[in-house]
Amino acid sequence: MKAVNSVNVERFAPQVVEDFLTGVPNLQIISIERDSFNSGRWSADIKVKAQFAGKPLNIVIEVKATGQPQIVRNAAQNLQRYLQNVLIATEN
Repeated sequence: MKAVNSVNVERFAPQVVEDFLTGVPNLQIISIERDSFNSGRWSADIKVKAQFAGKPLNIVIEVKATGQPQIVRNAAQNLQRYLQNVLIATEN
């Protein structure tokens, strides 16, 4: 089995995301941010601001080097906590 370098995965992830989203019809990318935002102690790896069919769209992405079930569960929990904190912060 080939070893995965997590540093390379995280470094190239924003470009991969941009390349993928560029092919989505009716989607206009406004910005892609990496590691420059957080909500308290929870953060996400990539945040994309876009418009889809003229409506605002925010995409939050957690990057992991492997798709093992435990790692995927942890990533999903991190995103859930991040989004909960963002929603709480925007309500206040």
